[in-house]
Amino acid sequence: VGAGRLPTEAEWELAARGAPADAERSYPWGDELEPAAGHRANIWQGHFPTKNSAEDGWTFTSPVNSFEPQNEHGLHHVIGNVWEWTRDYWTTRHRRSKKVLKDPRGPGRPAGAQGAVPDRVKKGGSFLCHASYCFRYRVTARSQNTEDTGTSNLGIRCARSAPPPANEKEEL
Repeated sequence: VGAGRLPTEAEWELAARGAPADAERSYPWGDELEPAAGHRANIWQGHFPTKNSAEDGWTFTSPVNSFEPQNEHGLHHVIGNVWEWTRDYWTTRHRRSKKVLKDPRGPGRPAGAQGAVPDRVKKGGSFLCHASYCFRYRVTARSQNTEDTGTSNLGIRCARSAPPPANEKEEL
């Protein structure tokens, strides 16, 4: 099975979407940012950027289990709290394919200028996101930062590859 790794952008989005996998919803739990049950994510409330009213209980990052799981997979903070790096490097041009890809991979590390630090895709938005400024706490939203970025609203989520089915294992 191996050690943890960053998820690809496609893996991140599939996990965030919840079940069923083909669900078309804005947020991991549905289409309403704040359903009747109350806040489901740590994002900016109030007037951005001068006053965070902290209606969700938090002005900065919050502990991982401070909200109910956001989807049927039991994942916490898929959106909000901190942006999450993905394994994929940033591009605005994706490969075209006539067939549906099982787990499409983003481009490899770009061959850029000597010493340039490439951008990686980040997903999920953060506690600093507000609809008037950064409406990127939706499942399909994406942004980027250079790999050397360090900030209080950026983190990671680890993924692990599943072992191959028993009938696909090599015989010794």
